[in-house]
Amino acid sequence: MITTQEIYAHLNTMTKDELLQLNNAVVHEVKWKRKQETADKKKTLKVGMRVWWDGKKGYNTGMITDIRITKADVIADDGARYECPITMLNELVIKVTVKKTPEFNPATGEFE
Repeated sequence: MITTQEIYAHLNTMTKDELLQLNNAVVHEVKWKRKQETADKKKTLKVGMRVWWDGKKGYNTGMITDIRITKADVIADDGARYECPITMLNELVIKVTVKKTPEFNPATGEFE
């Protein structure tokens, strides 16, 4: 496996055509990885799901109303509508802690 440092060391020895080929290969690989990331995230999201995201206006929560190829329409809790990249959205998980209600012990006359 070639390390990143080895690639950097050989860049100055490559011709312009070789650099263009390398650039095309890198761009192709980045686009492929982004498509895979979007497809993987899209499998986890559903219309009606509560989500959170950290956008230009900071942390926000809302509900997905539509899912398209790379973006989803979301209605924020404050009523604003957003078109968000699918990879920006995360399922909102609400953890509920249930306290055990004390039971009355007739032998001691106290709640336990």
